[in-house]
Amino acid sequence: MGLEHINFKVQVVVEKLQVDSCQLYEVKKEWCNFRLQVN
Repeated sequence: MGLEHINFKVQVVVEKLQVDSCQLYEVKKEWCNFRLQVN
C-alpha cells in the first residue's frame, strides 16, 4: 500500500491542479472577453 498510496495521492493532486488551471483559464478568458466588450 505504501508507494501505491503515495502515487495515488500525487495523481489526485495533479488532476486537481489541472482542473483548477482549467477553471482559471476559463475565468481569464471570460475576463478578456468582458474587457474587449467594454473598450
